Amino acid sequence: MKTLLAAAFLLLQHPPPAPDGSSLFDVYARVRPALVQVLAPGGFRGIPSRGSGVIVSPSGLVLTFYTAMFEEGRIMVALPDGREVPARVAARAPRLGAALLQLPGKGPFPFVKLPPPGWKPAPGLPVLQVSYPFKISGPGDPPSAFFGLVKARLRLDLRLRLRNFPLQCQVLLTGTPANPGAQGGGLFDLEGRLVGMVGRAVEDRETNTYVSYALPVDLFREFVAGGGKPGTSTPPNPPARTQGPPPFLGIKLLDFGYHSSPPAYVDRVVPGSPAAKAGLRPDDLVLEIDGKPVRTCAEFKKVLKSLVPGKPVLLIFKRKRSVRKVRITPEPSKGGGK
Repeated sequence: MKTLLAAAFLLLQHPPPAPDGSSLFDVYARVRPALVQVLAPGGFRGIPSRGSGVIVSPSGLVLTFYTAMFEEGRIMVALPDGREVPARVAARAPRLGAALLQLPGKGPFPFVKLPPPGWKPAPGLPVLQVSYPFKISGPGDPPSAFFGLVKARLRLDLRLRLRNFPLQCQVLLTGTPANPGAQGGGLFDLEGRLVGMVGRAVEDRETNTYVSYALPVDLFREFVAGGGKPGTSTPPNPPARTQGPPPFLGIKLLDFGYHSSPPAYVDRVVPGSPAAKAGLRPDDLVLEIDGKPVRTCAEFKKVLKSLVPGKPVLLIFKRKRSVRKVRITPEPSKGGGK
């Protein structure tokens, strides 16, 4: 064990050079122009929610971490030169936690390349994480860089804030930090190729530890290659539902109207309702509806308004230690929604 720790320490002190002989500084200089900061509405007290992104095409497509805040309103992207420009959602893949944003203008934009099809990052791969961690790198500042190794590739039961994070795919565990704001940043190999996208900081409350992870390139390569074309994701601008009472699911939430909206725990299920037919029970925790994350009671109510009566949707919920999926068909409003 001491030998392994010593070897790891030496590797961190003297990282291996790239195949072409360039240093980590050269790799950083190569990818830095393609790193951007993503500013979305919905942050604390009016402060924009901050994340990172990577330009992956000369036409200005930005790969970043998907958040429900993208549905709230205007999205701004801070370019490396400090300019902030509006961007639109070109494609989204909530199940991967990924989105593509389109920058304005014709370009060409500086961008990074992906490894060839069939290539997969494996444990032991030296990587450079480049991103904009909150309060470390802001608009106009250079992105921060951290050197590390891919420690493992596996599926995790991750916990985000007060609930399990239902990311049901393999992720990369790295030794690089996952500070808020780093999500959506790039994980690069020593050739400067994008091999992973940094995920949001997640906490395992059972062990009271934080976990750094990244989505491997082989899971989002096809999504990026689609470039937001039809069939690669849900529509970037789904038609707005007409105003009126929300559809009826028969779920009554445990919401006491606190200043901070609590997680969407089920308090009561209306007998004979769509929720009852789907098998939901009191104390179940709603995690996602129709591909949209549900972190709070407020988000549940917002997602409910977007549903269409008679159109089945997938509902993901947690019951004790297991995460389950059911199909549920909303019914026309019965006056109070839910």
